[in-house]
Amino acid sequence: MELCFRETKKPGLFPRFRDALLFSALWCAALAAARLLDCLPYALTGLVPLLVLSFLPKRARRIAAAALLALSLGFFAIRFASVLNGLKMLANQMFSVSESCQAYKYDYFSVTDSAASLREGLVFVSLLTALAVFLRAGPALTALLWAAQAYFGVTPPGFWLALLLLAAALCFMPGEGLWLHSLLAVSLTALIALGVFFLAPGTNPSLSGAEEVVRDRLAVHSIFYERTPELTETPEPETEQPDVQELQPDRAVDKKEINVLFYALALLTLLLLFVPAVFRDRARKKREKNRAGFADPDCAAAIRAMYLHSRKWLQLRPMETPGDIQDLWLEAAYSDHALTPAQRARMEEYLTRVEQTVWDAAGKRERLRIRYRLCL
Repeated sequence: MELCFRETKKPGLFPRFRDALLFSALWCAALAAARLLDCLPYALTGLVPLLVLSFLPKRARRIAAAALLALSLGFFAIRFASVLNGLKMLANQMFSVSESCQAYKYDYFSVTDSAASLREGLVFVSLLTALAVFLRAGPALTALLWAAQAYFGVTPPGFWLALLLLAAALCFMPGEGLWLHSLLAVSLTALIALGVFFLAPGTNPSLSGAEEVVRDRLAVHSIFYERTPELTETPEPETEQPDVQELQPDRAVDKKEINVLFYALALLTLLLLFVPAVFRDRARKKREKNRAGFADPDCAAAIRAMYLHSRKWLQLRPMETPGDIQDLWLEAAYSDHALTPAQRARMEEYLTRVEQTVWDAAGKRERLRIRYRLCL
């Protein structure tokens, strides 16, 4: 009787903090855009339960997540009036900031100005955000935040946008070779930040026009602003004052340019992060399906699965099969004999050698085909 033990590698500390980093970056960018960074400590309330959930065992995480949801809903039920008033205050603040940047007018909620209500509203939304990030909805929240900022026409400083992009990129990095992938994510963030915030071209008139059309269709009330004639006084020859009406269009162009940069940033993030993640997840699931029979309790079934899998590798680089492996396959396929774990280990060793030989001989293009198309 032979016992086999497999040691599973425990995740390091950094993977456990990636969700916390994304959570913090989301709230910093959101509050910076809403000009409410002084309320950041209340918005980071959900950071504590998120870290607790990350360090809990897998079996206890579902119970803890359900408890966090119940806590959030209970807090909302007990402090319903105050929390609802705080949420309305947050919406009114976003409306006010948007009106200062765009030529749009909003219908404000009727609220009671209360700093306590604002804090309670932030705490409630913070707990829900922590739960959503824990349930792997962080990328969706990031896309939603960018879409909301593009719609309202408000932007946080470039530092917070770059931090948010870096946090979203780190969430897609695999666990193996984390330091190398983290370095890649930092470099990618720096390149995008340099390209978008410093080397971006001027405003695209067609894109800006399309943006205005979308906002007009989504807005509840659309207002057409018409310039009214104004009386201007002739300045004295000795004093030259800059014309305020000539400076105003430049400011409008700057705001539109920032909105265009949001679309470019979101598109680059989609192409560089989401699309590769989808292909990688598809390849992983197909690879697990191809290797599902390797863990079969029946040694004969596992030997048959490994031998047939080795034939797929040998189609890429034909090699002669050893006689003892061929005899082992025939015994597993056509005999009723009970095979031993030692024979199973022999077939597993043969499969590993075949995989390594074919992989070493394959070129870069062939390796991509093996990894993402054949999923061996």
